[in-house]
Amino acid sequence: MVLFTNGIFPAGGEAGNGGGIIQVVTNSSTAQTQANTGSWTDVSPTCNITMQDSSNKVVVFLSAGIGMEWVGTTSFRLLRGSTVIQATGGYCWNNTRWQYAPPPFQGVIDEPGSGTHTYKVQIKTSRNNNMYYNWNIAESQTAHMTLMEVSS
Repeated sequence: MVLFTNGIFPAGGEAGNGGGIIQVVTNSSTAQTQANTGSWTDVSPTCNITMQDSSNKVVVFLSAGIGMEWVGTTSFRLLRGSTVIQATGGYCWNNTRWQYAPPPFQGVIDEPGSGTHTYKVQIKTSRNNNMYYNWNIAESQTAHMTLMEVSS
């Protein structure tokens, strides 16, 4: 058995199979962000990756809790720079108790091409501002964004 400490092989992927992990980068934040009504709000963390090969893909993972009460439509966007990679939403009309939701983006696959790319998340609501990303209800929470470059 050979243990490599500078990569997971096959870094270039096997012929026709792909899937070798090239690099993993992560960033974290303890910042709690309140959503705005009707306008997009950037949330932390953002994460940067410099691609090793322009044909590789990036897999995006996000971990952060979302707390909301009586906000109407909830909207979320995952962006690479100013390009929307994925958008999703939900609805919360309960005004008697706070609700908790997991982050909406797990295992999103992107093909960014060559260069350095910044990934970020934005949130908004349709009625009041009672939605919090990385909701710190009892104690400080930590949100994580992880980017994994994989061979194609």
